[in-house]
Amino acid sequence: MPCETDVPRPWPGVAHGAAKAALTALVRSAAVERGPRGVRVNAVAPGGVDPRLAALPGTGGRRRAAEDAPPGRVAGTADIAAAPYVPASPLSSYVTGQTLVAGGGAGVEFPYPTIGGEE
Repeated sequence: MPCETDVPRPWPGVAHGAAKAALTALVRSAAVERGPRGVRVNAVAPGGVDPRLAALPGTGGRRRAAEDAPPGRVAGTADIAAAPYVPASPLSSYVTGQTLVAGGGAGVEFPYPTIGGEE
């Protein structure tokens, strides 16, 4: 008889990744369907935010996250709260179906040395 520990379980990030992909697809589909009625549909995808990073295991979680972002800091809640102003602005009236990643550039890597960067 199988034991509960023998039951395969999904990877922890699978549900999170699938949900994010579904939301991106929803934004794009809604933009196509509602665009002819003058409705713009956009989303904001926040990166690491300070309160969430404080819960990372180990004492250096927040420091490591800040080092991964080009601004050298993690986002505060005000940084994420301000992000929707860009796609909601009348200056962005032709922007629709997009997901604005408010991640401070974390994960952006250049395949070549940057000016003034470490070699």
